[in-house]
Amino acid sequence: RYRAYRAVLERRSEAAQWTNKQHPAYALQAIETMVANLLTPSPKWRLRPLPLLGSPEEVERARLGARANELLLSHQLTLDHYAQKQRTFDLQGLITGLTASKQSWVYRKGEKRSLEEVQRPILDFFGRMIGQVPRIQEASSESVLRDDPTMEPIDVRHLIPQQGVESLARCERVTHRVFYSHEKLKELEREGLYGTKAGGESLDNLRETRGNAHLHFQRENELFQDQPHKDEIEVLEQWREGGKRVVTVANQSVLLADKPNPFWFEHLEYPYPFVVCSGMPDLFRIPGVSEVELMMELQEMLWTLINQRLDVMQLVLNAIFMIADDVEDPDAFEWGPGERWLVPRPVEETV
Repeated sequence: RYRAYRAVLERRSEAAQWTNKQHPAYALQAIETMVANLLTPSPKWRLRPLPLLGSPEEVERARLGARANELLLSHQLTLDHYAQKQRTFDLQGLITGLTASKQSWVYRKGEKRSLEEVQRPILDFFGRMIGQVPRIQEASSESVLRDDPTMEPIDVRHLIPQQGVESLARCERVTHRVFYSHEKLKELEREGLYGTKAGGESLDNLRETRGNAHLHFQRENELFQDQPHKDEIEVLEQWREGGKRVVTVANQSVLLADKPNPFWFEHLEYPYPFVVCSGMPDLFRIPGVSEVELMMELQEMLWTLINQRLDVMQLVLNAIFMIADDVEDPDAFEWGPGERWLVPRPVEETV
């Protein structure tokens, strides 16, 4: 479907059998129009409190609480650059019939610089302070830079739910394939997320393993001659037992972590930190119907008709005219629409 979206002309298609091999991207133009209509330039939350029977003070308190949450969530959308992530999320759903995102929490500490006012003493000739003048200088301190939720669109090729389930709520296990460099894994090990502190093995065991990350990117290899994540390590996050446990495995052989789900809440419909949706949901299955799937045959038919008509037009406009070889001046024939050439009647030879 992605190849049809990018208007890749397959060799086995009927459109490729003609001399002309035109293949304009009709599906891409239609999908891009749909995406433009789905995007919201400045997404905002709109919250309303639950209906309740109470005094006017209680109703007003509930309204103000909803308004406060609305401002907070809208601010977090801005911090997470959610507006820029919409296109990837929506475009993938229109092409493949399924799109997904992963929700997590960003907590990052670092050095924060600020300006502060200090008093600079004024000394007299004998070294005695006779006054002070304010002065602005730069100061730095360690503080929390990010402590907010985040949403990340993920490639549906790397989200592997239990086969045949109707929804994530009925799913017993979900596997998410991610890729990390060895340096990033060592950093996560020092933070206690992977390694022996997280119930796994030492990352030193990865030296004896070999990954196959390049096998998951056949599309990029064929279309762009690119190998994403070539020098990175394949990591499988397996959310098991209905999402109660998270087992992380690197290169399909080294256990990195085995710990409880940090996003487990009993009141949620399902504990997986993933959201999956489709523009046209299908019956009793997670993947939906792709918009590109509906256009593929029409696009292929238009390519065939265009190439056939161009071939016929070139044959008609570049017709071959046979002139007798004993004609003294072939250039004397007038070339133009509706011209009449008087030629002798061909003589039939009799045997």
